[in-house]
Amino acid sequence: LKNILETYAAIASQQFNAEEINRIHTRNDMTRALFISMVDKLKKIRRDIPNAKFTYIFRKTDDPNILEFVADADSLNTFEELDENNDGILSEYEEGSYPGDLYDISEIPKLKEAAFISPVSDEEFTQDQWGIFISSYAPIYDSNGIAIAVIGIDIEAKDFSRIRFSSFPPAFLISFIALGTILATYIFLLIQKRGEYRNLLTSLMHNVPGMVFRCRADTYLTMEFISEGSKILSGFEPEELLYNKSTSFSALIEQEDRDLVRKAIDEAMEKNGSFQLSFRLRTKQGIEKWVAAYGRVRMSSTTHMMIIEGFLTDVTEQKNIEETKSQFLAAASHKLRTPLTGVRWSLEMLEQSIKDSKDELQTQLIRNAVDATQHSTDMLDTMLRITTLESGRMKPDLTSVLINPIITEILDKHSALVDRKKQKIEIECEQKTNCVTDAKLLSEILSTLIHNSIVYTKDEGEISIKCTEDENGIKISVHDNGCGIPKHEQFQVFRKFFRAENATIHHPDGAGLNLYFAYALAELLGGKMSFTSTEGLGSKFVVNFSKKDKKA
Repeated sequence: LKNILETYAAIASQQFNAEEINRIHTRNDMTRALFISMVDKLKKIRRDIPNAKFTYIFRKTDDPNILEFVADADSLNTFEELDENNDGILSEYEEGSYPGDLYDISEIPKLKEAAFISPVSDEEFTQDQWGIFISSYAPIYDSNGIAIAVIGIDIEAKDFSRIRFSSFPPAFLISFIALGTILATYIFLLIQKRGEYRNLLTSLMHNVPGMVFRCRADTYLTMEFISEGSKILSGFEPEELLYNKSTSFSALIEQEDRDLVRKAIDEAMEKNGSFQLSFRLRTKQGIEKWVAAYGRVRMSSTTHMMIIEGFLTDVTEQKNIEETKSQFLAAASHKLRTPLTGVRWSLEMLEQSIKDSKDELQTQLIRNAVDATQHSTDMLDTMLRITTLESGRMKPDLTSVLINPIITEILDKHSALVDRKKQKIEIECEQKTNCVTDAKLLSEILSTLIHNSIVYTKDEGEISIKCTEDENGIKISVHDNGCGIPKHEQFQVFRKFFRAENATIHHPDGAGLNLYFAYALAELLGGKMSFTSTEGLGSKFVVNFSKKDKKA
């Protein structure tokens, strides 16, 4: 039954746009069309799920024990609708929450971290001023795959308990829990007497924008259950794919993407069990489609085989839009780079011709022009490399790389700026620490983090660069006491073209590309970048590479 609740949440989470959620912060936002649409979706989800009392969205904050309220199904209720006891007064329990309200979730462990990783449900009933419930949650991801919010669904315990313990014979209940799958065909047979659940699951499966499935984690990805969405997504009827009757599901995956899919599944088995990725399918009609996959891997308690449960949705249109944007940026960058290079060369020659000039203003103006054209050229180069990365054409050259020399080389290139700002930089990195990675790409990542720390740290400030190694892998951190990042902007840090409000004061010429690129490069190399920051006190950026990515 917990798996059913988690399925509700997982499917519901796909109906919300993270970018829109990030535009809702205060009561003033409640009149916006996107907020009204969000509440309408939450209402529909509540109507579709039997005994659901509350459906809501929370956003992350810096404090792991505190979440920020975004919206719920009752956010736009009238006074009369909120006044449940009809006494003409809104009590503390009847009054709704508003965007930006903070909630203490210290006594709800699953909401602290697990809910931002994969669909989860409470281990037991929870009680608050509104009643006794069992709840399920699922993460809502942004375009960079970062979980920025969670959707929660609260089921009233009295009805849930009645259905769970009274309606089912003990032997049936034990069998149901043992099977533990939310998506298998036989679940309909087991609960066929519970018409509301059968109808609900059928409705959910039918309305999912894609294909719900359960398969074995074998070479063929043998399908044990598959929803009707397979016809639209792949061109195959469900029965054609079940147990590889006409073809295996793995055979539909483009050859070049099969290793990527297998890697994601293997990593899910090793870590938290969940995965999310995009890959290409070849339909029955020979059409190539991009699909996004969301699922989890677990051990079947009956067959003791590894199984995968999840769903696929068609993202071909989004991918085509991204490809068009990338092609435009690449073409524009190429066209602009050539004349910019010519301008820079001309300015440098002019600068050389007047190097003995006593006109300081003239000399400075030319120097500014040279710097500006170089900055523009560098930005175009970054855009071209981002285009290459996003198109999948950037392939790492993996070798055993010593990390200390890379850090030292980067600091040498920035020594003039460090000396001018009289900053203190400490390095803690063993000479022998190495990692199997791409030396050039790792250098780009660390160069961005170190450069940002130097630029955004005040004169005479302190920067600490550490590289540590343990049984889990390698961690490289860059910690400064600079300007920090405003709390309300931190969710955007790894987005393309984002710059914090206070960044322009310290470095007005930034384009908001380098940190986005560094984050993407870290993922390309199998690593993960994260950060903590406090405005006015500084930031700490960390890149982790797991044990399997480093040299033994």
